Amino acid sequence: MAAYTAQVIARALSGLARDDTVNTLHFTSGANPGTQPLADDLEAAFRTKLGGATQICGGMKRWDVKVYEDGPAPNPPKSEKIGATQPVYESGPREVALCLSFKGSEPLSGLPAGLTQKQRGRIYIGPFHSSQPSSSRPNSFLRTVLLDLGSLIKTAGGSGFLWVAGSAQVEVSKLWVDDEWDTQRRRGFRPTTRSERTV
Repeated sequence: MAAYTAQVIARALSGLARDDTVNTLHFTSGANPGTQPLADDLEAAFRTKLGGATQICGGMKRWDVKVYEDGPAPNPPKSEKIGATQPVYESGPREVALCLSFKGSEPLSGLPAGLTQKQRGRIYIGPFHSSQPSSSRPNSFLRTVLLDLGSLIKTAGGSGFLWVAGSAQVEVSKLWVDDEWDTQRRRGFRPTTRSERTV
């Protein structure tokens, strides 16, 4: 069974790679299918649920996807999808994210049981459009959008691919989104100026 890693890259408006945000997803396949449909479907999932007229996310150009077959280096991408350019929306604080959590149920055949801690994963979505984090807790609309995104990831690439969780490589079977924001300090911009006063 072949294993694949997909990087979903949100390209920042600044054009600087250090400002991009990356979510990494894992898939397996026993049928050796082509990986371009997987890359295409993942880009479409993030774009249609988070970008465009939905105004869910802001401060980014597009989502790009790279799919790698797991193996020794050098390991260039097997497929790439350059996403459609999105309307420019102002973002709220870049560190504010909402977490789509996922887990698998049972280990795949041939893997040991008891790998609970390796059967889980998280996707951190953000930065959001400046109008979105408007309350102390994420509303039900945003939580549903992220669950819908997870459902599209589950079917990405067609029946030849399984979305799996972590190193245990168990098929994802459950999604959830808590009503609490996550803070991702590493996603913040570097300071560009400083205001000082001697007192």
